[in-house]
Amino acid sequence: MQKNIQKEENKLKAQIAINKKIIESSHDAIKEIGEQVVQISEVSRVINKEARRQDEIVYTIESQLENGESNMNKGNTELRVINEHSRNRRTLICCIILILCLIVISLAIAFFIIAWFTFLNKLYYSNILL
Repeated sequence: MQKNIQKEENKLKAQIAINKKIIESSHDAIKEIGEQVVQISEVSRVINKEARRQDEIVYTIESQLENGESNMNKGNTELRVINEHSRNRRTLICCIILILCLIVISLAIAFFIIAWFTFLNKLYYSNILL
């Protein structure tokens, strides 16, 4: 009987030793999981901070794109106005050149007529005097 008790006691000690090892192993695993949770939390915080920073960058880029589009539209409008002014100016210059040409031609015709009548007049008076 004593041997049976001794045997049972040894079995219980062995079971206790196994349970202690299981508890220690579980404790170590829980401790490791806790450390991993802390690391994951730190990584999550860093990612969140970086996401906020990049969100600001994206917002700035988006704002600059909108400003660029607005400026491009204003530039296109100004180019249309300049083009219209340039076309009007060219038309005005062509009209002025045409008017100047007509004046020069009119003056040339007038001088030709005056010269012709002067020539005819001299010819007439020179024939009379002869």
